Amino acid sequence: MDRVLNLLVALPPALVLALVFLLPALEASTFLGLLVPGEIAVLVGGVVAHEGRLPLWAVMVAALAGAALGDQVGYRVGRRHGRRLLRRTPRRFLRSGELERALDLVRRRGATAVVLGRWAARCARWCRGWPG
Repeated sequence: MDRVLNLLVALPPALVLALVFLLPALEASTFLGLLVPGEIAVLVGGVVAHEGRLPLWAVMVAALAGAALGDQVGYRVGRRHGRRLLRRTPRRFLRSGELERALDLVRRRGATAVVLGRWAARCARWCRGWPG
């Protein structure tokens, strides 16, 4: 992991800034976050800013903009194609009744359920020892 982080920190500052925007956007809008959490790019951006190679405000704006854009894209994709994607999900990935319980929770609690669900997924990754 140290080798990967050292490689990322050695990238040109403009590329680091692009990754700080792109990885949180992809994490929030796709399942890429399961493999490479966007926080890693933000942390690398913070290290590069600390070294004086990027302004900290630029890293913060890129991370915020990427996460916000990714959330919107994920919402729009789910809104438009969500039911079709759920119907195509292999049954071996779904436990009996859990999908219906989750959909019912979203119907009843709306945005609160989505926000808590996102935080629960993050907490689960941290509890497993995943850095992100």
